[in-house]
Amino acid sequence: MSEKGNVQPSNENVEMLSLNKNLNSISTDTSDLVGQDFFTFEEIKKNYLNNLISWTFLKKLSEFNQWSLGCIGNFVMNSLKEQVTAKNIYIQFEKYNNENTNEDVLSIIDDGRGISCLEFNQIMYSFSQNENKEDNFFQYGISMKTSAMRLADSFLIISKTENEVSIGLISQRLQKLIDSDLILTPIVNYKISSSASNLEGKYLPKSNYPLESINLILEQIKFMFKSIDDINNHFEQMKTGTEIYLFDLHRGMENEYEFEFNKQERDIVVNIVDKEFGSCVSSGIDTSLTCYLNFLQLNPSSTKIHILGKELNRSNPYYSIYLLSKNSSDAEKLTYLKYENENNKQIDSFYINGDYKGALFNKKY
Repeated sequence: MSEKGNVQPSNENVEMLSLNKNLNSISTDTSDLVGQDFFTFEEIKKNYLNNLISWTFLKKLSEFNQWSLGCIGNFVMNSLKEQVTAKNIYIQFEKYNNENTNEDVLSIIDDGRGISCLEFNQIMYSFSQNENKEDNFFQYGISMKTSAMRLADSFLIISKTENEVSIGLISQRLQKLIDSDLILTPIVNYKISSSASNLEGKYLPKSNYPLESINLILEQIKFMFKSIDDINNHFEQMKTGTEIYLFDLHRGMENEYEFEFNKQERDIVVNIVDKEFGSCVSSGIDTSLTCYLNFLQLNPSSTKIHILGKELNRSNPYYSIYLLSKNSSDAEKLTYLKYENENNKQIDSFYINGDYKGALFNKKY
């Protein structure tokens, strides 16, 4: 104790305060450090460990997302937000095969306005923070991170605006490299120079340890990009928008993926494994992404959603009921009937005052 009786901070607390200081400077739009050409892995760890949430806690939170299709829906809903201004959303499943590795990747990509560097860092580093600096569990990042970790163990995000581009990674592969439960989150923010004569000078790093960080990311995604030049070329090919890549996808019983990627039907369906009958799939609203996304918005926006290369014909069948119920007088009674016809296809019909008004859909949901 000191002379005033106050307890002196322990070395552990001093180290944590120092870590907090580093995170405060790096979780905002910072200038690159100068005067030092090389940083050790230990130095990167000190600056890029996210002490706001632990890996164990993040994985535990992700388990509360029991419905896997809802996690994909979270990414889609982010891209459907009005301020994102996306015209298209692409949901793809790709196999990357080369001599050294075989990787399967689920991606959700939009062509919206992109995410600024400041927003990007808040999403990746923050547990949660809103404009009023109050704790808000879902404002920044936690829903995106828990949705990603529910589906996979690795999560790469790239976002480009008109004058900035950012890339960041959260991966269990990185956690295995460090002796800590704090999350290692390498991120690089770039300013896009309009006057550069070549790609190398066009993307100017504006965050701490850019070369070390991009190499740390590159080491885990070499199945997609073999070099920094490949990443820069990808930046150049992008217009604006946000790209999310999920890899190290989770597997369930019998080592099967949680999803069946049906490229013939252009649908992603939940792979249900029954102990008695083995693996099977279903096309209901709770198991079919195509079906589920039809119900994601009551009145679907003009944004086009593409699943495995096919544009989804977006039309929420219940929107017709909503309009009729809204326009009907109180004296009119809306009746909704459901039955199956001889071909085992479900027919959902509705009536007002006993008068038939039409069938909503005739495929089984």
